[in-house]
Amino acid sequence: MSKPILLVGGTVLVHDQDDHPIPCEKDVVIEGDVITKIEEKVNVELYPDATVIDCKNKIISPGFIDTHHHLWQTQLTGRHGDDSLVDYMATGNLTAFFFTPEDIFWGQLGGALQALNGGTTTVADHAHMNYSGEHTNRATDATIASGIRSVFCYTPTPLVASWDHNGPALNWDILADWVIPYFSELSRKLKVHPLLSLGLAFDGYALVPPHITKSLFETARSLDCQIITTHYARNLLLGEPPSVVKTLYDLDLLSKDCVISHATDATQEDIAMLKEKGASVSCTPVLELQMGLGSPMVCKPELTGNTSLGCDSHSVVRGSMLDQMRAALSNGRGEQVRLLRAAGKFPMQMKPSVEDIFNLATIHGARALGMQNKIGRIDVGLKADIVIWGTTSPSMVCAAIHDPVAAIVTQAGTHDAECVIVGGNIRKNGGRLMATIGKSDSLDSVAQGVNQLSLTSHMGDGKEFEHAVEPTGIEWELVAEKLVKSRAEIESRIAETGYDAKEARTEFMAGFGFDATCLEV
Repeated sequence: MSKPILLVGGTVLVHDQDDHPIPCEKDVVIEGDVITKIEEKVNVELYPDATVIDCKNKIISPGFIDTHHHLWQTQLTGRHGDDSLVDYMATGNLTAFFFTPEDIFWGQLGGALQALNGGTTTVADHAHMNYSGEHTNRATDATIASGIRSVFCYTPTPLVASWDHNGPALNWDILADWVIPYFSELSRKLKVHPLLSLGLAFDGYALVPPHITKSLFETARSLDCQIITTHYARNLLLGEPPSVVKTLYDLDLLSKDCVISHATDATQEDIAMLKEKGASVSCTPVLELQMGLGSPMVCKPELTGNTSLGCDSHSVVRGSMLDQMRAALSNGRGEQVRLLRAAGKFPMQMKPSVEDIFNLATIHGARALGMQNKIGRIDVGLKADIVIWGTTSPSMVCAAIHDPVAAIVTQAGTHDAECVIVGGNIRKNGGRLMATIGKSDSLDSVAQGVNQLSLTSHMGDGKEFEHAVEPTGIEWELVAEKLVKSRAEIESRIAETGYDAKEARTEFMAGFGFDATCLEV
């Protein structure tokens, strides 16, 4: 067991029974992967071997919970600044075809570390890069190496079969013979890891008969998947598609373990069905607004209690929950003002509150993932997923004294997340990220071999998880070096095809039935 960690002298944000985060001047004791004490002036002498962190003038908060993210996409960062959803699908999502398993490893590791850097301690990873079992293995290896807590949502998805100058040719058989056996084996392996759990991500309702969808969901639930997640958006491009919410409802598949990503411009019928079944919506307002997905549902009064936040694609926007929180706050208040103005009124109290937004990123995220008894709050007996915030940076000074919650929601930057703890392990300290990989003579041989916590080598015996070898810390600069090299190799493979991005867009739109007639000329 790791040494105890004592967080001494900080302002701790402790949720009360009514979900209000109350600032308390207390110390926090972490033993193993759980919080064991929250009290005034812990006797440090009782813990002679402990790591003591001086939190004077610091805020101690729960880690953020990101309920929708595609972690593998780091090498694609920067290419979608002016892209719409159509362009992203053609020049971003589909280019997973050009990623080797090792490219996936570094992309996944980069995405997870970017999330940790901003205070995210748990992520629901909609993993749609599963070209082979080895691609998936390396993604899970990287997730483990990062130290983040993850619901790894395996995704059966259309894959590019070939790609030449005419663009990609897609294979629409999303449930090849090997998919379900691999999914079942992945479940067995993940069950022995303390930070990873299995989920299912599925968007293929138009590609398989309803009875196949039902069978897939039943398989996922029989394997104790943490969540089942799916994309859903209503806009002109999608041609007002059949409601995914209604499809699941009619098949008797909609349940509290379902996380619907986006649900932009959802109908009142959608909302009623979501509320009835206790399903939740993961909102990613920065990307939803930036790429034209539709109107975010994040602060709709009708969905209060059923929404949470995610970052979606950090190739498009930063993988920072702070950005999503601010976008949710601004979008929600803008909608409030718009509705009141139409009635000839001006708001006396701005809604949503900063507390509402803070809770979307913490306790509501935990509830969406069915993990409210483990994470999302700072409380005795819960997992030690904690962020320590500095309060003296140019943006945080004074704000943190007046209102710690408002300071985090409206003022903090990723640099203010000075220390990030996941499951009792320090993953960022003094502003420095650290991945944990097995001992090796070089970073290259680590990437080609097996990580310290590799699923394939050390998670197949069904025993309680143990370290197989002593961990070696790998700092961010070395990860960045590998990412830049990987990106160059991917770009070279893309260039060799000589393809036209417009052709790729046409292929994708035709396959998914997008309405090309609505596109602006």
